[in-house]
Amino acid sequence: MKRSKYVIVTIIGLMIGICTNLAHPVTPYLVKTMGWPEISFSIFFSSMSLGMLIFAPIWGSFGDKYGKKFVFLICSIGYSLGQIMFGLFDNLYLVIFARFFSGIFSGGLNVALVSYLSSSKDLRDFDKTRLIPWALSFQLVGNSFGSFLGGLMGDYFSRLNLVLYAQALILTTCGIIMFFLFRLDDEDLSFKANKKSFIYNLKNVKNIGFWNIIFLICLTLFSIVFTNATRYLDYYYSDIGRTTSELGLLNLTIGLSTLFCNVLITPFILKRLKPVLSIILAGVIGSVTLFVTFMFKNEALLYMIYSTFLVFMATKAIIESASVTYISRESENKGVILGVRQSFYSLGAVIGPILGGLIYYNYEIENRNRLFFICAFVCLVSTLILSIMFIIKRRRS
Repeated sequence: MKRSKYVIVTIIGLMIGICTNLAHPVTPYLVKTMGWPEISFSIFFSSMSLGMLIFAPIWGSFGDKYGKKFVFLICSIGYSLGQIMFGLFDNLYLVIFARFFSGIFSGGLNVALVSYLSSSKDLRDFDKTRLIPWALSFQLVGNSFGSFLGGLMGDYFSRLNLVLYAQALILTTCGIIMFFLFRLDDEDLSFKANKKSFIYNLKNVKNIGFWNIIFLICLTLFSIVFTNATRYLDYYYSDIGRTTSELGLLNLTIGLSTLFCNVLITPFILKRLKPVLSIILAGVIGSVTLFVTFMFKNEALLYMIYSTFLVFMATKAIIESASVTYISRESENKGVILGVRQSFYSLGAVIGPILGGLIYYNYEIENRNRLFFICAFVCLVSTLILSIMFIIKRRRS
């Protein structure tokens, strides 16, 4: 029985990962093909993040009332419609609306998955500290393969918007499969999920203490660094003349290396260092490897991306895991802090790409690597602030 449940959880994680990432490698190329302003790439990402930010708590409540299966089905179809609009519209403002519309439903898929893992009666006998990372790890694998497949389709199809239509078809198919084949609504009513809104969580900032606010601000800066580094690497790949399939292969490699780090390296470090020290170590390594990567150009840059940049992305896994461990171990109001943390992250996902775009597009193509140098500097500053916080707290204790 347990093995079959793990199979179901694995399949769902893979399907969501693949379906939601097929369009990522072709988006920067589509922006150029359609002749939209370059900053529109940033606006597309931010508008989708805004849709996720606003509607994620709503989908959580909807799933509790009507069932996870309906959330999976509705959000799969809704996301499909958003991608079809993305492929059909030429008007920039309508495309921005389409991205926001897709974000509304994309966030619901992730919320339904985590809620199912947390509250299903069939899964209540499982060790959730193993089950949830297992499912999310396979979602990460799905993300990587989805990006890889999307990149292949971008090179194969005669028009890039055909990738969006293919994604819509796959999304709808997966939603129907999850609705009719999987038992997902055996709700454990004793479970009370934290589905507070973005505004509610931000109002609780005053209750979490000064040092925790500093800690969360640093995590948000880290989040903005990683978001900008990965998203603008996509665009940078198109700037230097690489194909969508090459970008898809890179994203596949990044995903698999991050999974390797999650499974082997991160647990090793967290067993030997305190969470804050783990974040400081990862921050130093991340800032150095990101800076070194983009010191090179042409073919040398590709070698560095497949070496030092992969190390930089591995530090993201360490920082995310260590931050959750820190909150769960050392914070009295960890539920409130986790909610505020998620809102800070979401806010960073909305604002970060716009700020990154204003910097990135301000330079000519040969100098656009400066954004990555700025990201490396911000990463180092965040690490320095955390180091000072750690030293002060240690002296006071």
